Amino acid sequence: MFFRSCRALVLGCLLALAGIPATVHAATLVISGGTLMGATGVTVAGLGSFDVEFLDGSCAGLFSGCDEPSDFTFTNATDAGAAATALLAQVLIDDTAGSGIDFDTSFWLVNGCGPTDAEACSALIPYELDGSNIDMAAAENSIEEPFDGTFSTSPGLPFTTVGSPHETFARFTAATAIAEPASLALFGMAFAGLIAVRRRHDF
Repeated sequence: MFFRSCRALVLGCLLALAGIPATVHAATLVISGGTLMGATGVTVAGLGSFDVEFLDGSCAGLFSGCDEPSDFTFTNATDAGAAATALLAQVLIDDTAGSGIDFDTSFWLVNGCGPTDAEACSALIPYELDGSNIDMAAAENSIEEPFDGTFSTSPGLPFTTVGSPHETFARFTAATAIAEPASLALFGMAFAGLIAVRRRHDF
């Protein structure tokens, strides 16, 4: 009975470890020549960690043809809206602690945005085809900072941000999770405990 209880306890620890989410880290901005190109480790509420690139181009060219639901990382308005919210909170920010560059108030420093006489720039996140239109969520950076926010838009296809200084695409990809050292150590201890219980029970 004692060994059965120990085995159940160790197995419970292993199962719990299998469900431990990766530790949430702050997003890391990707900057080239003073331009914000994207970020890694962006946490989208309820969906996990993602990398994002800000790209100027056509929907078809940047999203595998922009003609199938599988072309998009997010496939509904709720998830795409959560991604837009994450951009405003973690990426389109005045990065005083890191690079010292203000990508919020100086939104034209985001790749695909600008020039400085534009009043706002929106990072577009396509998620659904709607007949001849494409449904997208957007994170808008405004020269009037209190007006930053998210919204949805459904322009016609084909659609491109080229030649539009107030729009750029935000292309998300799922980030590769890296196990934390503490989690690995705990997993190893639990596994070793399971082996020890098994050996003791065999004797």
